[in-house]
Amino acid sequence: MLAATSPATAAGESEPVVAFLMAADAGNTEGMVAAMNPNEGASAKTLLTKLDGCYLRAVFGNPEGEIKAAWMCTEGKKRSRVVLANISASEKGAVVEIVREDRNDRPAPPRTGPAFDNEVG
Repeated sequence: MLAATSPATAAGESEPVVAFLMAADAGNTEGMVAAMNPNEGASAKTLLTKLDGCYLRAVFGNPEGEIKAAWMCTEGKKRSRVVLANISASEKGAVVEIVREDRNDRPAPPRTGPAFDNEVG
């Protein structure tokens, strides 16, 4: 099972990944785009479109060094959406690969603090 982790530990001290995750946690879309590799993974435009109305809920790492990030998105009063992405680094910045998107018939929980403090079960 993946466990919530700090950004520096999660990223294996990879500067672009840490910068991307810290910007995402702060809701800083300009910072997210600046940290991304424009030539790999999701384009900034695609990512920002998918994450419109979302907040970074949790960041997970595992012993193999993989990093996953989960965003919670509001879709009205009674619906929500979760976006799960793999986050990795290349020579030119963070690479974000959206791997799953699920819609739910329940409201998104409110943000309760930094994503690195959340344990989602």
